[in-house]
Amino acid sequence: ASAAMLSLDGRDVPVSALPETVALSPDGARIATAGATGGAVHVVDWDGSVDVEAQVGGRPVRTVFSPDGSLVAAALSASSSVALVDRAGGVRTVAVAGTPDGLAFSSDGARLYAADMAGGRVTVIEVATGRAHAVMPVGRSAGSLMVLAPVR
Repeated sequence: ASAAMLSLDGRDVPVSALPETVALSPDGARIATAGATGGAVHVVDWDGSVDVEAQVGGRPVRTVFSPDGSLVAAALSASSSVALVDRAGGVRTVAVAGTPDGLAFSSDGARLYAADMAGGRVTVIEVATGRAHAVMPVGRSAGSLMVLAPVR
């Protein structure tokens, strides 16, 4: 990724300006990126075609796919919120604690965790309702997140 371009297998695909992160869908067929200064989320197929272009504002800095690939979450660092973007380009915005950065879905996709990189909190979002369910203090700072499946 560069200023406003994503290079896929030799093809340049225009995306929102300053894509700080890319996320791979669970099936490996699509990539999501968010343009921090362009304010949009793009979901792109490997052939370079754009599946979704959604304006989300709020300086999006991270993206992550839900486990079933039906949603892309984007951390909106300038607006203390997270955008949930569906496959049709619909956007729901959820307020979170502080400055969101790292994002992770629960293994069943029912919850989304958003890390507050400045305040050391993690907001738990119920995806179905789009509401913050809890805010957990986790220390001085919280950045990247990962959810691990239980060992069986």
